[in-house]
Amino acid sequence: MHIKPRALAVSFILAVCAVLSFSPESSAAQPNIVFVISDDHDNEHLGFMGNEIVHTPNLDKLANSGTVFSVAHLPMSRCHPTLASFLSGRWPHQSGIYYNYGTKKLSSSNSLPGQLKKAGYATYVEGKYWEGDPREMGFTHGKGKTARTFVRKGQEDLFSFIDEVGGKKPLFIWWAPLMPHTPHNPPKKYRDLFTNVKIPVPAYISAENRETFLKKERLSFAMEAWLDDGVGQLEGKLKEKGLYENTLFVFLIDNGWCNGRPSKGSPFEKGVRTPVFFTWPGKIKGAQRFGCLTSTLDVFPTILDYAGAEIPEGIAGKSLKPIIDGKTTENREMLFGAIYPAFATKDDQRPERDIYAIYARDKRWKYIYYLQDVKASMSGKYFRIQSIATEFPARKKGDEDLYDLDVDPLELKSLGGKPGQAERMKKMRAQAIKWWKDTGGKAFDTRSPPAAAGEPQSKGGKKNRRKKKGGKNKETGDKPAEKANQVLSRHVTVAMFKGKEYRLCRGRTSRCPKTCGQSGEFAVFSVEGYLEYEKPGKYGDPMKKTFRFQVSDFDKKPLGNSPEAKVVASMKDGDYARLEWNHEYDGSMPSRPVRLVRKIGKADALKLLKEARKPGGQ
Repeated sequence: MHIKPRALAVSFILAVCAVLSFSPESSAAQPNIVFVISDDHDNEHLGFMGNEIVHTPNLDKLANSGTVFSVAHLPMSRCHPTLASFLSGRWPHQSGIYYNYGTKKLSSSNSLPGQLKKAGYATYVEGKYWEGDPREMGFTHGKGKTARTFVRKGQEDLFSFIDEVGGKKPLFIWWAPLMPHTPHNPPKKYRDLFTNVKIPVPAYISAENRETFLKKERLSFAMEAWLDDGVGQLEGKLKEKGLYENTLFVFLIDNGWCNGRPSKGSPFEKGVRTPVFFTWPGKIKGAQRFGCLTSTLDVFPTILDYAGAEIPEGIAGKSLKPIIDGKTTENREMLFGAIYPAFATKDDQRPERDIYAIYARDKRWKYIYYLQDVKASMSGKYFRIQSIATEFPARKKGDEDLYDLDVDPLELKSLGGKPGQAERMKKMRAQAIKWWKDTGGKAFDTRSPPAAAGEPQSKGGKKNRRKKKGGKNKETGDKPAEKANQVLSRHVTVAMFKGKEYRLCRGRTSRCPKTCGQSGEFAVFSVEGYLEYEKPGKYGDPMKKTFRFQVSDFDKKPLGNSPEAKVVASMKDGDYARLEWNHEYDGSMPSRPVRLVRKIGKADALKLLKEARKPGGQ
């Protein structure tokens, strides 16, 4: 949803990076630094970006008290490569971390926390962190393995760190909760903020997607309010310890998210664009806003600049401090990016192999060149492009998009086929390829994926063989069938019911636990072993793993009436069941709906497990 900026209460200096007369007071003390990284967040779902529906008062106050760069691009529209860029200061094709799922780990050489540690900082990590042992990366404190619980279940460990170290050393806090990322299960108090709020539905949302759009949008708003509340709690702790006034807050989004337009995993603005702000009470002038083109790679040297730490040579960004301090007007004339699938190709993990799009953007025009066929059938296990309540952005290798962002900021209509734009596209394509080469990119080597029928043999598995039901083939240009969840795999298992964790939720009634914010009936089973894995010639090894299964047909059938739900409701802790279930993907998040639940005795369960087929078995 595109929202025109409202008239803000604070007067901002807009658009051009003009020379400012403000000269910040020098301070011998190094600031504490809080790096706030929002995850899967629509760049317009922030009050300080002009949205009057959202509830983000803490972030808004911080932004309005500091300097906002409103037009910044991430180096990739997915969390693992962008988080790696925040740590390394390098492009994904320079660091080697261009995917979410692959085998290479990020080098710790000259990392952001490492450089700050050398400068005397106590460095803390909490929330999303992909790179193995945090101590090797330069973090002195924090686990770095708490993405699913940090902020959602509190910040006690972080607050203990502040109590222990605050005031003794300058602090660097990597604050990166899995929010507003799925699961979208905000507590009732955040959902209630938007129960009676009228949410406008953009004209480009189709009639069949209207209800889904409104439901998803309300959940997004509630999750963003929850995130903002977490920021406010951290601010309160810093004030309590007398550390707030000497704390630099830095905010950005690690990748976009949008209900109604392609976003995460895509080359579009809703995927790669984020605001960035820097706030330091009394040191950075407030009510400043710059619309000049910025890269989030500039955040790495800016943080080090303010900390008085050494800025390594060879990084991709440049410090924004001279602009913030009013000492220069120089900034980027263009923004560039390379876009990759979520999964690296197995046994051939090279950015020049997996890149699927490259783009260039100036203040008005955005050009995208596609280097692979982008198909909806390959999204779940390869591209993983977010397309909620909208059509999947299918493209063919060699296709070109051109958008006039002044009149089409949501990139609804490509001008790529217009004859009058040929010269512009030729020039911008040459600029994008020159940027790629100048930053160390090797010759493009994109080919048909090596797995069967074009599906890459990535960490996520082989091609989904689900047959489309009804309608005509979208990729032939005929009328598409109604969008359905993609079935990634089908399983038959023996499972043990964990009765104490049973969830029976019906919207927002009193039966719904505080930790479950969505409609549906769920049960938690501990899978004791696979009986069958419905892919030709492939069977699962016996295993032990806990899954949270969706028992009802989510939001489509009356709750409690399905035979499966009745069986689960009658089960006790430790009972065994035979489950038949799918692993599905709806373009937003994976789910595991159960097709069949049949209660069995322990003897039958042990017999079935004993007879279960093994890999290569008959």
